[in-house]
Amino acid sequence: AIWIRHMSAFSWSHLSIEKANGSDFAQHGTSVGIQFDRAVDSLAGGTQNTGITFDHMLISGWFLGMLVGGSASASEIECRNVTFSYCHTGWQPLTFNSLNFWFYNLGLLNNEIGLKIAGDSPHVIGGHTHGNTIADFQLDGPFGILTVDNVRAELTGAGKFLTGSGDMVVLRQNVITAPSQSYEAIVADAASFRLDNMYVPAKIRLGGGPWGPSVVTMMNSIV
Repeated sequence: AIWIRHMSAFSWSHLSIEKANGSDFAQHGTSVGIQFDRAVDSLAGGTQNTGITFDHMLISGWFLGMLVGGSASASEIECRNVTFSYCHTGWQPLTFNSLNFWFYNLGLLNNEIGLKIAGDSPHVIGGHTHGNTIADFQLDGPFGILTVDNVRAELTGAGKFLTGSGDMVVLRQNVITAPSQSYEAIVADAASFRLDNMYVPAKIRLGGGPWGPSVVTMMNSIV
């Protein structure tokens, strides 16, 4: 739908980017709502898009709601009051070099996967999740740091709050509700986990990351 190439210091606001019949996942194909890439006819690598803000937006009904890279990276990107819904994956980087993506009051609703973290470092501050059938957040490779702070998550079906395998995870002050206390809300492997002031009245299962056994720090949390 929107292809962003070699841009900086730009803002998009109050837009709804929706695919027709987007709630039917069989209709998604390989569609992408927003893609960051390098300039046309350029072979440049590294960070090709920076200093961009998305504000009060709905991105709904795509195979990938927001795709970062493929051939170039994007960094220092802010998403404020942005909701991803009915996507196979709401947000996904491909370059292992897209740093400092900030999500404020993020909405992840009725996707398969909300955010997929593949070696990059998104930071989530505030928001809500509901109805994501695989996971709200999925780790998908080393070299990344995921920070999730003050998110209200409602787990349904078999969906997890966090799953996959990655590097470093910091979870703070999140409230996670699950169908039962025997439900596995977090099933993930990482080199380092830090859980501060978490409310998770369900099970969590943590394993080692790509570099060996995991270091787990848990403070003032209910699990």
